Order: sequence, then C-alpha cells, then structure tokens
Amino acid sequence: MRIATAQLPEPPRGADRVAVTGNAVVVLDGASAIEPVSVPPGVYADHLGKAVTAALSADPGAGLRDVLAEAIAATAGELGLAGDDCPSSTLAVIRVGGQVDLLVLGDSFIFYDTGSGTRVLTDDRLAQLHLPEGRRYRERLAAGTGYDAMSSSGSNLGPTNPALISATQSALTAYRAFNHLAPTTPVPSDAVTSSGSGLDPEISIANARLQAPRVAAARGVPLATVLHLVDQATVGRVLDVMGEPGVNVLDLNISLARLGSR
Repeated sequence: MRIATAQLPEPPRGADRVAVTGNAVVVLDGASAIEPVSVPPGVYADHLGKAVTAALSADPGAGLRDVLAEAIAATAGELGLAGDDCPSSTLAVIRVGGQVDLLVLGDSFIFYDTGSGTRVLTDDRLAQLHLPEGRRYRERLAAGTGYDAMSSSGSNLGPTNPALISATQSALTAYRAFNHLAPTTPVPSDAVTSSGSGLDPEISIANARLQAPRVAAARGVPLATVLHLVDQATVGRVLDVMGEPGVNVLDLNISLARLGSR
C-alpha cells in the first residue's frame, strides 16, 4: 500500500493527524472550537488516532464503527473529557484487504474509484442540524480571510494538568519524529508548547537549528546554507535586555524561498 501525505501547518503545530497501520490509513482533523475547550483539538485528535490505530493493529478485521465508538470512549476517559467544553475531530478511515472498507465521521471526505467513475463519501449529519455554532463559524469565515483567530490562544491549562502534560509529551514525540531526531535529543520548550497568543513571530535559535537539517534536505540545499540564513534571521533581545534572542520565522522563510528563485 503506497501512502503520501501533506499537512499545513506541519505537526505538532497543527490539529490534523495521519496514522497508518499495516492495512489502514486514519486521517483526523481536529476541529477549531467556537468556544474555549478543555483540551486542544490537536491533542484530542492525536489520542483518538492512536486509539483507533491500536485497535486496528490488534484486530485488522474489526468493525470500523465499533472500533471508532470504543476509541472515542477510551479517549474521553483518558483525557477526562466531560461537559460542554470538549474538543472534537473529524475522522476518515480507509482499510484494504479482501475488500475496501471506508468510514467517515464529520465533514471529512474520501474520494474513491469505483471502476466506472469517482465517488465521494462524507458525513453531513452535523450540517443538517443547522446548529448556531456552525452559522457563527461560517459568518466568521465569510467576514475574513478564513483564519480562525479563536484557535490562536494558549490552552490556559496549569503546569500540573494531565491534559497539558499529555499534550506536551505528544508534541515532543511528534517533533522528534518529524525532524528525525533521536528519542533523547533535548528539545527547546517553544517547540512543544504554545504562547498565550500563539502568534509569536520568532522561535528560539535552538528550535530553528534543530529543524535546519530537515529543511536543507527538503529543499536540496547544503545544511550550512540554511544555518547561515538562520543566523541572518536572528534578532536580539528587545531593548537589549528583555527576552531572549530568537529567529524571525517570516524573514527566514522569505530567504529560503529566494533560494529557489535564483
């Protein structure tokens, strides 16, 4: 089974997750919340995806609906979810074997070939309810550029909150895997946590340098070139005394883009 994926923003920053078993692919889209939720959508999607893939790995032929129902219940218990401030996620599963099995929860889409044409599978039950939250979200998108500013805040979880600890551990594992780092590689805190606004223009120098080998390989340029651009995009402390030096991500990305236009 050949699988290709692409995500923006890249994990662990985004709320989308892709998980793979020996015969199945699971795609989750952590939903932006209209009201503040107790656990970030990306964390919920991460735990739900792991629960689904663990069940499918243990029993590759298990009923997809049963697997999903049990995974949702297990994830809710693991994260302590209850009440109205719970996160959500869409989900799409494709499983191959003697036949192809498809399952969709929420407004994700699966396009599949029937031999005589392409069909699409989605779950429109939520849209049919005409909930006021859905209308407010559509109005927000229509009024702006489509970016949901409600998703740009921090979690407001305390340092001992199990959900925050779990989210940080998941982000740490994802960051190391995405950047091809050893399991024991030290990772700066800004790589796996969110600021109060979630909109900081800089990342730490250590964060940028850890990602440099992956960026260099993806762009087909020498590592030294990327590290040089990181140094050029580094800014000092505010008024020379406040905060720490950081790398301006926008300036760095513009410099990287110019490499391809020469």
